[in-house]
Amino acid sequence: MDCGAVRERFPALLRGRATLTDYALIEAHVAHCATCRQELKQRQQSVHRRRRRARTSERLKRIGAVAVTLVLGMALAAYLVYRLPKFQQFFRTPAIPFESVAPPPASPPQKSAPASYSRDPGQRLR
Repeated sequence: MDCGAVRERFPALLRGRATLTDYALIEAHVAHCATCRQELKQRQQSVHRRRRRARTSERLKRIGAVAVTLVLGMALAAYLVYRLPKFQQFFRTPAIPFESVAPPPASPPQKSAPASYSRDPGQRLR
């Protein structure tokens, strides 16, 4: 098979749509022809770069969509907090000053145990 006929089949091979017969013919020719081998390698690298860019582009689109969703959600939350009367009342209620809060009641003094119940820490329990 001549180089022109093999090169015409490269696009089908790179897209994964070459028949088994075409695949075998291309592989046999490329094994012996350095020029076609080099061109096939360059085309494979080009296809790989395009696919990688396409995947990166898709990831960036997803990240952008998530960022837009978060910003819109935060904007909606801010609108609800600052525009609706129910939320305005909640957030504008004056806080209770810390000083006006009464201190907790003092606990009653604890009674110490009678002397007969106390023991020396070094004593063993019986």
